[in-house]
Amino acid sequence: MLELCLKENLAKIKDAVPLTEKNEPKMSDAKKHLTGILNRGKLLPKDMTEAMLILAKLHYVEGSHREAISMYARAGLEDISVVHKPLYMLRMLTEAFVIKGLSLERCPNSVASRARLSEREEEIMACFEKACVIAQVYLQELEKSFSNTHSRGIKGSHVSSQDFELPYFLEAALQSSYVAHLKRGNIVKGMRDLRDLLRTTETKATQSFRMAAAKQLAELLLHSLSEDCYWSPLSDPVPELMNKEDNSYICTTLRRRLQLHTGDNLYSPKDNVEEALLLLLISESMSPENETPKIPDNGPF
Repeated sequence: MLELCLKENLAKIKDAVPLTEKNEPKMSDAKKHLTGILNRGKLLPKDMTEAMLILAKLHYVEGSHREAISMYARAGLEDISVVHKPLYMLRMLTEAFVIKGLSLERCPNSVASRARLSEREEEIMACFEKACVIAQVYLQELEKSFSNTHSRGIKGSHVSSQDFELPYFLEAALQSSYVAHLKRGNIVKGMRDLRDLLRTTETKATQSFRMAAAKQLAELLLHSLSEDCYWSPLSDPVPELMNKEDNSYICTTLRRRLQLHTGDNLYSPKDNVEEALLLLLISESMSPENETPKIPDNGPF
């Protein structure tokens, strides 16, 4: 019910317009079901956690950001492991982290201490970075599942990766980290996150997203980074830039699960113009108009 409601109100969700139970019967019914089963109890811990994550998402779309944050705390979001989790749970965790980060950003700020503000900022960025990585893990695992289904020829299975539409919160998760860095003026971190995104093995579901990301990175390289500050994708930024911004919020264990493009003698651009041109060429090659027509299974060879 909640997902149907969000699909019907996608424009409002994108514009961060709160949905009201009064105007959205599906959301009202979903809330009644969720609060009912949580109040009744007698749920397995796993089911209790999942119900809380869904209810937190509902709180966010109705504009109750504090309630969403509180619900994630009750669910123990930060302590949930992503190891050996089924696909649907990886998606739920992706959405949970990006929604928690957005809720922290949009919550009225009553904090006066500079140290506390800094902690809150780090917590927001940690949420966004985790959301971004888990989203990529989820989409790569989803692609594998589509491939396995196709190779086994499971009867009655008509869903393919081409039919999968990237949901709003998954796309928000992929964008959240680099967009937040760029908004804060952290060009180095934003560029590194964009490069990391483009280095991961692509999935069909993210093709249009990756086209836009490649163009955005090209624009950054040409307009926000001088030639003197340029560093290649296979090296680290100059020490002065590292000292100003570099501060990792996320452990590397999550990133190790991502499949990256690898190989011998990888081409590495020498300056920002070369990289920008390469990105634009890659983006152009991913355009649907330039796709090679698929050969039918029964021919011509």
